[in-house]
Amino acid sequence: MITETLTAFSALFFILAIMGGMAWAIRHFGLIPGSPKIKSGSKQIEILESRMIDGRNRLVVVRWQGQEYLLATNPNGITPISKSTPDFGEMLDHETAD
Repeated sequence: MITETLTAFSALFFILAIMGGMAWAIRHFGLIPGSPKIKSGSKQIEILESRMIDGRNRLVVVRWQGQEYLLATNPNGITPISKSTPDFGEMLDHETAD
């Protein structure tokens, strides 16, 4: 009785480990159909900072093609608020220093 239970649990653990390894490989190597293949080090979009406003709204600072954008996200979508200006980064640094 005990050996059969241990055999069943070890088989279950083995199958779950194989499935976990396959999921990791699919995500790590970008094997999901339709997803863009981005090589490491060639990230085009960076999330610089993200702050929750309330339970459903968030402000996000994103860098794309050398420009920084302040975006508001909510359940209805994404709204651009500001594009980087020469002192945009300084405003963020000043805000975080307070």
